[in-house]
Amino acid sequence: MVSPGRRLRQLLLTFDDMMNNGQYPIHANVPGNEYGQESVGTFIVSRYYNDRPTYYALDCEMVLMQNNTRQVGRVSLVDRDGDVVIDEYVRPRGPIKSLLTQYSGITRADMQNARYTLGQIQARLLDIVGEDDILIGHAIHNDLKVLRWKHPLIVDTADVFWGDGINNQPPSLKKLAAMYFDINIQNGPHDSVEDARVALDLVKMEMFN
Repeated sequence: MVSPGRRLRQLLLTFDDMMNNGQYPIHANVPGNEYGQESVGTFIVSRYYNDRPTYYALDCEMVLMQNNTRQVGRVSLVDRDGDVVIDEYVRPRGPIKSLLTQYSGITRADMQNARYTLGQIQARLLDIVGEDDILIGHAIHNDLKVLRWKHPLIVDTADVFWGDGINNQPPSLKKLAAMYFDINIQNGPHDSVEDARVALDLVKMEMFN
């Protein structure tokens, strides 16, 4: 029987997986990245090693800017037990076109009371997550792109459960939550803590079953 830890590592995205998708920021130490290729641009990079590597689940909510790009508006990180490590609103850089409240759940008051800039929340993430820790999320490339973060060890439930999608598209997290846990999520605005926990529970199901 494969141990849970070994099974988790079997779920990691490889360099080829990330390159074939074409949307993941590439860290030099992604498994299978023989030549240490990295994405070009301004990114934070996971570097230090933990004494006891662990895993976290990540999810972000975004806002739409005037130039029609998306920036992070809320960041949620939960630990392996599903306990909240970070759940913070982030002040975007520049004028906001839409808070996308119907999807993000972010309100004007949330933005007015946001304590962190992107740089400050990046620093917090790097203080917590080491290069040898595993990050779990659903279509997590979207979160990593808005966080401008390169991390090598990624488990993406959109990839793990690709076979549950249709028309060569990955399944939604909402569909997976209903299918495997009989729960109804994202029934209205999304909750990034809830979404991170569902992604975590999906991976645990794969690890321990």
